[in-house]
Parts: sequence; structure tokens; C-alpha cells
Amino acid sequence: CIIVTPDRQSHDIADVLTALDAQNLSGANALTHYETTASEIATALKDKVDIVVVPVRTGAALTGISKYFKQHHPSTKVYGVRSHDSAYPSIPELSTGDLPSVADFSDVTGMEVVCAKEAFLMTRRLIREEGLMVGPSSGAATCAALK
Repeated sequence: CIIVTPDRQSHDIADVLTALDAQNLSGANALTHYETTASEIATALKDKVDIVVVPVRTGAALTGISKYFKQHHPSTKVYGVRSHDSAYPSIPELSTGDLPSVADFSDVTGMEVVCAKEAFLMTRRLIREEGLMVGPSSGAATCAALK
């Protein structure tokens, strides 16, 4: 298994990904999100989905989910969310930069960029107000959804 990680990302993550048999650069990952994640979202919401916001890591989830909704629910808008550098520590897995070649955003409605500070503050808010123990990518997605 060959794993390529950005220079800004810890190389230890490659060891973890290998241990988990990750498929970061595989088109099968996007297909899995198309076949499972997206249909689970649609089913859970009884096919009444107006907007979906997806944090962009490898691009696979956004690729698969946006393709599914474009084909099965064309009125649903699908947005990706990424972070940009700020005075706060960035969110490495969401930072703007190169994406794997398997990422295809042709069916994506738009891309929101959220600063890391906003994402971290939203993470704390979600924990405090909603009791949701989530990480910064969920904080970023919530910020983007509220925009």
C-alpha cells in the first residue's frame, strides 16, 4: 500500500492509515460514499434533503455524496467546507491545498472556507450547548451550514 500525505501532515498518520487499510487515493472510497453515506442521509431524512455540507479531507466523501444527490435528488445543494490558515492552529485534514486526483467536485454546488478559529469555537459551542463531542471538522461544517 502506498500512502502519500501532504508535508504539513504528520507522517505518523501514514502508519495509522496503513494499519487501518485506508483507501485515501482509491476511487472505491468515493464509490462507498455514493452507495452508502449519501443514501443513508437521504433515507434518514425521508428524501427531503435541501442542503448537505461535507468537510473536505481526501475529497472522497464530497465526490460520492455530491454525485449521488446530483443524480437522485438534483434539487439538493451539496457544499464542501475547508479551512484556511489563521492565528489558531489550522485543521490539517481540511486545510486548503492539493487534493488527491480521485477528488471530483463537478457535482458540488459550492465550496465554503472557514477559518480554524471559527471551527474551534463552534466545536466548543456544540459540546457546551448540544452535548455533541465533535472535532474541528464538524465545527467547520456547522459554521459553513450556518452561513
